[in-house]
Amino acid sequence: MSRAVSSPGRGLMVGGALLMVVAALLPVAASLLPVGAAATVLWLVSMPGCLAGAALTAAGLLRRRRGQPDRDEGWG
Repeated sequence: MSRAVSSPGRGLMVGGALLMVVAALLPVAASLLPVGAAATVLWLVSMPGCLAGAALTAAGLLRRRRGQPDRDEGWG
């Protein structure tokens, strides 16, 4: 069985989406913790984690776009 060739940037997109989901679940985990300091740290880490995940997803999307030929090449 041959394995499908993955497109460039796919790993970044999957990793970024996974990071966003995990970071979005951090406030839920913080609300379940009885310790105030640990809950505060989870709340504070959640927003930069979501932003980092969005940046990784965008970088993966740009890498995929750069690897594909332009669709308007034949019109000029």
